[in-house]
Amino acid sequence: MFDWLRPMLTENQVFSGGAVLMAAAAIGAYLRNIPSKLFNYLRSIFVYSVTIDERDDLYDGCIRWLANHEYTKKRARSFFATSKAESNYINSPYSDWDDNYSPGEESTPVITLTPADGSHFFFYMNTIVWISRHTDRNQNRENQQASTIAIYVLGYNRAIAMQLLEEIGKSTWPKDEETIPFYKCNFYHDGEVAWKIFSRCQKRPQNSVILKGGDFEGLLGDLHNFRNRHTWYRKRFVPYHRGYLLYGPPGTGKTSTIVAVATELKMAIVFLQLSDSAMDDSKLMNAMNSLPKNSIVMLEDIDCLFDVDRQQKTVKLGGGVTFSGLLNALDGVTASDGRIIFSTTNHLERINSALLRSGRFDVKLRVDHPDCDQVIRMICRFFPEHKDDTRIPGTAYAIAEKRVSVAAVQEYLLSRIEDFDSVIDEHSMLTEQEPGRLVHAWGTAEKTEKKDEE
Repeated sequence: MFDWLRPMLTENQVFSGGAVLMAAAAIGAYLRNIPSKLFNYLRSIFVYSVTIDERDDLYDGCIRWLANHEYTKKRARSFFATSKAESNYINSPYSDWDDNYSPGEESTPVITLTPADGSHFFFYMNTIVWISRHTDRNQNRENQQASTIAIYVLGYNRAIAMQLLEEIGKSTWPKDEETIPFYKCNFYHDGEVAWKIFSRCQKRPQNSVILKGGDFEGLLGDLHNFRNRHTWYRKRFVPYHRGYLLYGPPGTGKTSTIVAVATELKMAIVFLQLSDSAMDDSKLMNAMNSLPKNSIVMLEDIDCLFDVDRQQKTVKLGGGVTFSGLLNALDGVTASDGRIIFSTTNHLERINSALLRSGRFDVKLRVDHPDCDQVIRMICRFFPEHKDDTRIPGTAYAIAEKRVSVAAVQEYLLSRIEDFDSVIDEHSMLTEQEPGRLVHAWGTAEKTEKKDEE
């Protein structure tokens, strides 16, 4: 069979030399891979390994655990550095609360060091452990790969690996009774999505949100009834999800109401940004079907995405979320059980009726300008030592008649927090900041001169 090859090898020196070089290269490549193959084989026998994907909450917990580990503080030589201002603790997933921080102090950044990419060796429970970190550096969100952390335990000791993961889990989900976690959605090249904590906000008790009498209690009552009737919904084949739409003028406390509801129900808040450049119908569906446990979905200013004719107000290169895609995500056949959605809008009339029907938004609550009772409660909350002052009702009535927002009333009270009498005497200065009017920080208002061309 190889008779034709023999003369070429014996008589053609160029051909025979090339053949020898090819054979030598193949043998060299094979031999070069033997150490790595042998290492991988021995590792599979003697080493227990666990890989944590960036899309899982354990990833951030592992980063936080490493940042506080003795290895990072004393022996590590290569780091990633992150900085957060002390005053922004509440937005940092890595920093601890600083009880000594004073708002009057300068906000100096807190530098946090974590081991950089590569392998890091240390002892854990008298066992050699090494952690290998790989971080994706792709700036294109559409092509972003998931970063990973691999944990290796020498001795194939599953118990030690599980105990290490449990310890990391305590850093992942620390007990925090003072704040509410906010989640945002991360997107990856394979179409997958992952919810990650990006911020925390201080909890708001019920009495910190001053709605019209009975509104907040009615909202909470409806939510409690919904959450306690899973079996009732299932037996009657009623989709088990609930939507709430808070509408009304800006600055009246719609977002604050959602935070207060989450506080009362001990739930997290999921911030879903439909205008995100990486969002499309498929990713929206994936995001809605993989929500963090015990969370409320918040869609702010839903009227800003589509007009009343179902057309996108901002055209995006990727197409973005379509109106039908939004409807399907809200109450399509794949809608997940137990989902609670809160949305806000300043302009109810700009929203298409298909989006407003029951099943998508079951409860619609108008959050309006404060009435006299609300203003009284606000004044008494800011000045509890003067709650029996007989001048308060008359002042509250005069402020309520102005039809200004809760935010404007709050700013009016804050600017006079050291002088209760000025709250009573200067309420005529209170006004909503409007075009053509300049409102000073301490309540005085001047009418600006309008140009002739206006």
